Amino acid sequence: MKLAANDRQPVHDYPNAPPDWPTLLARLADNLARVVRAEILLLENRLGRNVAVEIKRAVAGAAAFLVLGLCAFLGVVCLLAGYVLLLHHWMAAWLACGAGGLTIIFLGLIAFAIIMLTVRHEAA
Repeated sequence: MKLAANDRQPVHDYPNAPPDWPTLLARLADNLARVVRAEILLLENRLGRNVAVEIKRAVAGAAAFLVLGLCAFLGVVCLLAGYVLLLHHWMAAWLACGAGGLTIIFLGLIAFAIIMLTVRHEAA
């Protein structure tokens, strides 16, 4: 049996030759390996693009959440300062700061209770 010059298919010496099973099985394994390799490369490319997009989204979301949290924190600090200065017109400075602190603690407890109720509701 000879191999043709332009491809790897065997050329039989006589027309009614029986199939050469080892060669056919080797070609089948080679073709199957090439198909699997091509599918793996396609999957890697697709996953690589998807992972990059998801990382960009996560970073953008984290940055937006950080900006929102920082703005909320600074807003609460300014509101607390204004609240304490308003109370200072009618009472001593230490008393106004104490009232402001107690108000923030009370609001924090209310926010905590709302968050816990939401979490319990979502878990059920």
